[in-house]
Amino acid sequence: MKPLFAAVLGVAAIALGTLPATIVRADNTAQAGSETKAGHKHGVKGSKDKHIQQLTTALGLTDDQVGKVKAIYKDQKAKAAIIKSDPALSPDDKRTKITALRKDTKQQIDALLTDDQQQKLRQYQKERRMARREHKQDTTTGQVPATPTAPTAQ
Repeated sequence: MKPLFAAVLGVAAIALGTLPATIVRADNTAQAGSETKAGHKHGVKGSKDKHIQQLTTALGLTDDQVGKVKAIYKDQKAKAAIIKSDPALSPDDKRTKITALRKDTKQQIDALLTDDQQQKLRQYQKERRMARREHKQDTTTGQVPATPTAPTAQ
């Protein structure tokens, strides 16, 4: 009954022009992530797991390292949520605190890695930056972007 009521309410709201059609959802479920102008998804559930899996493959992380990296990212997410929801912070203060949090997270992860893994991480990050740059150029020129691949562990 609830979904039917939500659907009727949504149709009525659209007909009256009080709600944009893009936000009306009959099942009242939230989007998995936000979408940027270029159509990229941010905040998609599981994206951090995918990132950790890519790091595991690229760097040859041990099971112990994977568990610690997951814990670091979980802690980062909780701290970021607190920062973002703090009404006392200005947008600039939030940005500054989030940047510091990311730097701290990076340092914690670097501390877990061997020298060889740190070198592989720098190379992996460099390749990802280049792929993003190419993709950004391709989306502005209308060309189809090349598919980036994670480097393999050696």
